[in-house]
Amino acid sequence: MLRSVTNDELTIVKHIPMTSLLATGDVRGNIRLWDTDLKLQTSLVGNCEGQISSLAVSEFGKFIAAGTLSGRLYVWDIKSNQLVLDYVVSNDNILSMTFGSEGNTIFVSASRDAVVALAIKPMQELWRQESNIDVVVLEYLSNSNVLLSASPNNTIQFLDVSDGSVLQTAKTKGATLRDVAVFPDENRFVTVLSDGTVSVWDASFLYLIASFSSSESVDCVGVSSDGNIVSVGGGGSEIKFMDGLSRNARLTKREQ
Repeated sequence: MLRSVTNDELTIVKHIPMTSLLATGDVRGNIRLWDTDLKLQTSLVGNCEGQISSLAVSEFGKFIAAGTLSGRLYVWDIKSNQLVLDYVVSNDNILSMTFGSEGNTIFVSASRDAVVALAIKPMQELWRQESNIDVVVLEYLSNSNVLLSASPNNTIQFLDVSDGSVLQTAKTKGATLRDVAVFPDENRFVTVLSDGTVSVWDASFLYLIASFSSSESVDCVGVSSDGNIVSVGGGGSEIKFMDGLSRNARLTKREQ
């Protein structure tokens, strides 16, 4: 378990690829880095001047993007801590973001608005899919070149990156879906529900592998770059860890 040097409640957590670092966003708009090997909080990347609602990290961990409740998008160079983009995407809350191949494209979902694909340099809107249902999670799967999306009505979908059209759909059961994280090999992904349920899914055929209940509420989840650690947060300033990779672990066994 890691504890922050502040008591600010965490709202989002993301692991940095190819490192032992993870990034968190909190209610005060701070982006902070943590070292899971050293078990400590390392540095402050920047501040978004508002509560952070979404984080995304580009391939190889070069950039980190943060979205806010006011619809603003920020992108930093992680190595230099330099702010490289400050852009208003929508007048509504940015719910989720994910970088595309090589970090050249970013996909953004905005509350009561749409899922939008943007080229980063130069900034250009590539497509926009209007939606009357909020998309709270977007994850880019490079192996299959699709977007994984998830909504509070427990709908999980694969979207075509070229135009945002729906390719495949599945449903979770139980409380409201809060967050999704994809394992590095992209063969599995993990979902968390508001009642604390953590579930692992097969990413090729969208079937449920296993589910685990919790007595505490859960808001966010992340997976380490080697797939060994599933980090779960919410309801406080602590991060909890689960075994994510071992073939003998219950986490990887398919539910019968």
